[in-house]
Amino acid sequence: MIIVMKMSATSKDVEKVSKIIIDKGLRVSVVNGTGQSVIGIIGDTTQIDPKIIEVEECVEKVMKVSEPYKLAYIELFILMIRSLMLMELKLVEKIWL
Repeated sequence: MIIVMKMSATSKDVEKVSKIIIDKGLRVSVVNGTGQSVIGIIGDTTQIDPKIIEVEECVEKVMKVSEPYKLAYIELFILMIRSLMLMELKLVEKIWL
C-alpha cells in the first residue's frame, strides 16, 4: 500500500501518518520528494483499513499495490542480489588467484 501525502503536508503530518501504520505492527518507508512525500507500507496491509488513513487531512490518496507489481519487485530484488554475489565472487577470484 502506498500513501501519497498532500503537497501541504508537513514532516509532522508524515510522522503522524507513519505512526498510525507502525502502531499496527507494520513498517514504513518514507520518500520525501521536492514537494511531496510518499509513504510505502511494508508488511501485511490487510491489517489496515485504507479509510482510516484517507480521512487524515494531510493525505491526498491511498493506493493498494497489486500482486503483479509485488512479484516484479521480488524478481528485480533477486536479480540485484545475484548480480552482487557474482561481482563479489569475481573480486574474490582476483584476490586469491
